[in-house]
Amino acid sequence: MAGMDEKLKAVLQGYANFLREKKLALLKHRSHLVRWVREFVVFAEKHRDCTFEPNLGLVPERTGGTSRCQGVAN
Repeated sequence: MAGMDEKLKAVLQGYANFLREKKLALLKHRSHLVRWVREFVVFAEKHRDCTFEPNLGLVPERTGGTSRCQGVAN
C-alpha cells in the first residue's frame, strides 16, 4: 500500500502543477480540486471490481449511505 500512496502522491502533485501551469483553477480552488481527485481515485481503487450499471445509486460512506457494490465484499 505504501507504493500506492507514493504513486498517488506523485500523480496528485503533477495534477496540482498542471492546474497551476495552465491556469485552470484559482489558487484558493486548487487544493479542493486535488482533494476531490484523490477521493475519487481512492474510491475507484476500492471499488475497482465493481461494474458501473448496478452501482448507479452508490453513495459514499461519508454521506451516511452505503459503499457496497454488487459482487464485491467490502
